[in-house]
Amino acid sequence: MKMIIYTSFPCTVLAGKEKENLDINEHLILESDDSPILIYPNNKKNSFFEIDLNNQSPLYRVIKKEDKILIFLLDGILIENKTCHNFNYDGIKSSIEVGNQSAIFSNEKNKKVLKFSSKIENIKIGSFKLINYLSFSNENQEVLIAYNPQKNTLKTFSADKIKIVKDGFSLSKKCFNYDSIEENYFVDEEGLKIKSKSFKMTENQVFPNEITTSKFMSAIKCEDWEGGLSFLDKNLSRKLNAFALKKYMGEISYFYMLDPYSCFAISNGKNKLYEFVVNDNKITDINDN
Repeated sequence: MKMIIYTSFPCTVLAGKEKENLDINEHLILESDDSPILIYPNNKKNSFFEIDLNNQSPLYRVIKKEDKILIFLLDGILIENKTCHNFNYDGIKSSIEVGNQSAIFSNEKNKKVLKFSSKIENIKIGSFKLINYLSFSNENQEVLIAYNPQKNTLKTFSADKIKIVKDGFSLSKKCFNYDSIEENYFVDEEGLKIKSKSFKMTENQVFPNEITTSKFMSAIKCEDWEGGLSFLDKNLSRKLNAFALKKYMGEISYFYMLDPYSCFAISNGKNKLYEFVVNDNKITDINDN
């Protein structure tokens, strides 16, 4: 079957051993095989995207007509520097398309579109088995977004430093009253998992009564469950362990102290209002509604 590539912008087409420079409104005829088709826009240095014949894209359109495959390269690529990577793991097809201030994560049925408030730099795109990732620098921090195409879900990580390794990534950051938090993640056949997490709290801190609850919520936000237990009095801490505390408090994505003894938080995506009883710099009771 023949493939005909039409372009609305100057580019270089790389398909197997074929390499051809095309100008505006020119076309190229290829014999269909399993070789990847890569498009390099001439005016976008180090930018390229791959043609997936089974999926449409804002960068191109594929039409199958009789015994031909027609591929139309769209001039939208000229508006913004975009990179598109396609993935296929265990029969699950997906893609990540990235521009200067946006990203699109797609599987065969769904897509998630993210827009960033400022330009992203140092872009890296890849995958760990099923999990695809996009990492970049943005506003003095490093960010990694993990995409699970099987579930069509995203998880975002931000840190002072993110390092990508063979089967996952590690990150280090400062957060609230911690000098450093080190986290290591890996991916197996079941998905993304945390391998280890360690905390180094700022030394010689004094926790007066009015900030005990804020420090407790900081520990919970950072998922330092053992650290959170240290802010509870003996009676309350005997009733809870790290697992029970995690189950009760949930995953805190945001919190705001209303006063020294009450706090608004978003836990597991739900609004919560926590009220604390504090005695001798220790939390003796927690109520939520």
